Amino acid sequence: MNNFNGTPYVQEPQPGAYVAAARGALPFIQKVYTAFLLGILISVGAGAAMFMGPGASVPVGDRTVHVTYAMAWAMQNHVVLIVAFFVTFFLSMFLRRNNLAWLGLVLFTAVTGVFLAPTVFMYTVQSGPGTVGLAGALTVLVFGALTVYAFVSKVDFNFLGAGLFIALIGLIIGGLLNAFFFKSPFTHYLFAWGTVFIFGGYVLYDTSNMLRDPRRYGDVVGCALDLYLNAINLFLAILRIVGGGGRD
Repeated sequence: MNNFNGTPYVQEPQPGAYVAAARGALPFIQKVYTAFLLGILISVGAGAAMFMGPGASVPVGDRTVHVTYAMAWAMQNHVVLIVAFFVTFFLSMFLRRNNLAWLGLVLFTAVTGVFLAPTVFMYTVQSGPGTVGLAGALTVLVFGALTVYAFVSKVDFNFLGAGLFIALIGLIIGGLLNAFFFKSPFTHYLFAWGTVFIFGGYVLYDTSNMLRDPRRYGDVVGCALDLYLNAINLFLAILRIVGGGGRD
């Protein structure tokens, strides 16, 4: 198509929300965020349940801390929870376009809440309960701001995919090397900042793809899980930063 002066017509880039609306994808977007929020609530509920129930008082420094039997079990059987985490993760990926996709979402997010409960508990004990609340609030702020930007920006953030993947692989390898060999708290702290930037980028990338890529339309649970993993990793990284590396 040409303009009146004969030059080729170039369509001006549009905001992500406009693109989704023009393609009739807004009901799909609403379902994605419903599934995402459901996953967050399930994880919070499952994690909170680990703090409830009978337990024992354990001396920690100059004070006594109540540790539930459920939390004690989770702390002593972390390998079991790691296995459960990956099993339910791959199950949810396998079921993401299946009629059982929602079941996969529920199972994975519930296991994730239990899996993360000991980490949250340790930061609560060592850095205070306000640390976890602050990390949660900052996560909502960062995730929300990046989401809004992806909705209103005219930039298609699909170009970030390859760079983010390479950065993530590097972060994982560097984290493993630091955990098993160097054991540097400062490097651990720097990696936490790196995690924030990488998964902040993934929020832009996944949100933009959800809005602009017609191939993603209909993959409600899959898109919700992408956003869920971004939010969880942001929360853990911010928790490490504001908690001062309390578990090191």
